[in-house]
Amino acid sequence: MQMPPAARLLAALTLASAAALAPAVALACPPPEVETADDHETTGKVLVAADLATVRAIVADPARVAKIDSGPAQIEVSDDGACKLIRTFISHPVASVRYRARQCPKGDGFRTELVESDDFKAYHSEWGVRAVQGGTELVYKVRTIPNISVPQFLVDRQTRAAVERLLERVRAAAEAG
Repeated sequence: MQMPPAARLLAALTLASAAALAPAVALACPPPEVETADDHETTGKVLVAADLATVRAIVADPARVAKIDSGPAQIEVSDDGACKLIRTFISHPVASVRYRARQCPKGDGFRTELVESDDFKAYHSEWGVRAVQGGTELVYKVRTIPNISVPQFLVDRQTRAAVERLLERVRAAAEAG
């Protein structure tokens, strides 16, 4: 059955209005909140419009996170009991680094601790996921103190930008399903 012209016009206007509003809705989603503390730990937080299990499955898999981030890191992951052993190599114009870390479940997420590195004095990261109204709150904390001649303020600036980018990419991956 064919719709009358007035109904077709109304349907077309409704679809056009919905399409016009879609970018505004996407833009209304707040960007990640990212800050760096005096101890050089950077914390980022973002609301993800996806269920807790979906977000948790992503951050539980270091190889998947690295792929989503599409950064310069090359990683190898192996099981280590309930934890994962992660070998990372990052090629960067300023300096290339290698390290081994262990990611283990912790409370509402996962914590990664440095196991071995000549390139870092200190490194740890932590994912936190929590069900909230409207989806899942995703928190990522990272502290990186290099053992190379790079001013810490530059490391902190790069880390803030990287955390914001990573949270946006993880959110997009989770929301895409």
